[in-house]
Formats: sequence, structure tokens, C-alpha cells
Amino acid sequence: MFKKYNSKNSRYIYNCIQQELYDCRKADLKRDELLQVLQAGYGYQSMLDTAMSFLNNPITLCTTSFSVLASSPENYFDDKFDVYDKKFYLKSNFIQSMKEKQVLQHMFTSSSPIIVDPDDSHENAYLFCSIHIRRAAVGYLCITSLNRPFKAADSSFAMNLSKLISLEMQKDECYAEKTGLKYECFLTDLIEQNLHSKSITTRYLAELRETFYPYFWVLGFTFHGFSNN
Repeated sequence: MFKKYNSKNSRYIYNCIQQELYDCRKADLKRDELLQVLQAGYGYQSMLDTAMSFLNNPITLCTTSFSVLASSPENYFDDKFDVYDKKFYLKSNFIQSMKEKQVLQHMFTSSSPIIVDPDDSHENAYLFCSIHIRRAAVGYLCITSLNRPFKAADSSFAMNLSKLISLEMQKDECYAEKTGLKYECFLTDLIEQNLHSKSITTRYLAELRETFYPYFWVLGFTFHGFSNN
């Protein structure tokens, strides 16, 4: 039990401790709510909407090919995104800034969040947290400090959210295999005929460190169960 002091500093410390305990408890309750959403099978959108009610900032779920799977608010897209055939993608200059600031390297090698100001505008900071399946990065969360500055609890909450999103992603056969995951999203867009722009196709290949040629052969294989082949 805390002893009540008349000192102003003591009251301030007491209030800080109480606020921290409250934030932690609130994060735990929201995490449990996210787990219920996952178990109910409501999908990415409901998970992000639930997370946003805690974070109070816009949150976007992207694949490693920088296409958007879901966002909350659902129709929130700032000037960092382009749209092709009603599908949203991060702009090339924003991706280049992420590379220069070592954001991409961090996300592909670490599961811990990183907070940066990629465009040096100092208006909004961005919290990035990668999503991994069997140690392979398959996507990431991008949270914008539009409505309030980031708190210490946001990073740990983002990590918990990324783990639950990983479980949701593994329901999709596309993410079941542990090899070649960095190509999955690009090939999915290709097979579903979502790539109608030469510029964005060329950009994706460059990001995958593949040379652009006039023609390509794409070979598809189906395995029964998991396989390293």
C-alpha cells in the first residue's frame, strides 16, 4: 500500500505509477480482446480496428511487397501510398527512405519495433514492427503518430499484435511454407493479374534484387504437406 505524502513530488511519482499500472492493465485487456477476435476468425480488419482502439493512431498492415492488406481506419491512406487497380502500395520514395534509415534491414532481421521519421518532416513519427513466420519476415505493421505521440506501451503492444497477425496469416496457404516467402506476395499479385503497371512491376523486381527482362518463365509446384524442396 502506498503511503500518502504531502510532498508534490511524491504525489507526482504516485500518479505516474498509477498511470503506468493502468496502461499495462489496459494493454493486457486489449490483447485478450485481440485473441478473441483471432479465435473467432474475424480477420485482419477486425484485429486492426481492435488494436486502434488502444493505440489511438492509424495502423496499416503491409506485405513484404509493400502492398496493403488492411488499415484502420479502413479508408485511411495518407500521401505515402499509391493506388493501382483499387489496391494500395507504399510509394517508392518512402520505401527508399526506409532503406536509407535501415528500417527494412531492421525489420527483416529483428522482431522488435523501430520508431523513425522516414521523411524527415518531423510532423509524424512511424512505428514499424515486422511480422515473422518461422523466422522469415512476411509483412509488417506501420503505425503513425497522427493523433498522439507514441508511449512506451505501444511498442510491446505492437509486438503482441504482430504475433497474433502472424497466426492469422498462417491460416492462408500462401504463408504455410518457410522458403521463398519474400517472393510470395509478388507472385500472388502476378498470378491474380493485379500488376498492370510496368513501373510498379519493375520496382518490385528491383526490391527483390531481380533483373527486369522482357519475358519470364514462372514455374509453379504444389506440395502435399510441408517441404523444403
